[in-house]
Amino acid sequence: MKFLILFLLGSLMTHPIYLRGQNIKRSSINFYTGFAIGTPDKRYDFLYGQYPLNPIQTVINKLGETTLDNEYNVGLAYRYRINQKIGIGAQVGYTLLVQDFLLPVHHRFFRFDKYVFLWRDVSEYHILQVSPHVDFSLLKAGQFSGGINLFFVANISFKKHINDNNLSRNHLEYFATESYPGLFMSYRRIRIDAGVRALHLKHRDGAIANNGLNPDSYNPFKARFAISYSIWQ
Repeated sequence: MKFLILFLLGSLMTHPIYLRGQNIKRSSINFYTGFAIGTPDKRYDFLYGQYPLNPIQTVINKLGETTLDNEYNVGLAYRYRINQKIGIGAQVGYTLLVQDFLLPVHHRFFRFDKYVFLWRDVSEYHILQVSPHVDFSLLKAGQFSGGINLFFVANISFKKHINDNNLSRNHLEYFATESYPGLFMSYRRIRIDAGVRALHLKHRDGAIANNGLNPDSYNPFKARFAISYSIWQ
């Protein structure tokens, strides 16, 4: 993935800056910030056979309090216009993923030498996101444009933190692959993107109780929004 993105960016930056015969700039570097709102994964059947009934019942009792599967994003994006209709690019940024589905914690992941039963209440995952994308302009009026887009998101987790007992560990691993088809609108240097998750391949999380799937293709609803500003074009 990283070699593909580096090749893509290097190749694009060697092209002319303007589209031939038109005052349209090909390349831009953008600062972006955004967030994603998700429906929590509340599956718990996999706990049977792994844990006693009392902890499982506790999880069931807490299902109504589970609300969070949200992300907060910031980073830089490179965009390149192939022609008036088609653009491609890639984003690299930092994401904070916050979840609150109550699950047992694997104590050894956080280097507890002795067995201690631990719960995850609210967890925070610090993630590097690499997001190649393509967009198709459908509407153009002066400096306003709009259309459809498709983002592919590679998530690389580098730190996990669980609020209960202040558990924390720096641990680099590939976390998930996602895709988000959606819409975009831009005016001058400002652009807004919005999409709904269509693909979710989640890798096994060794920090908490899990179903053993690697990857797990379960895809609860998640919507992603971002606003960006061109700092160079």
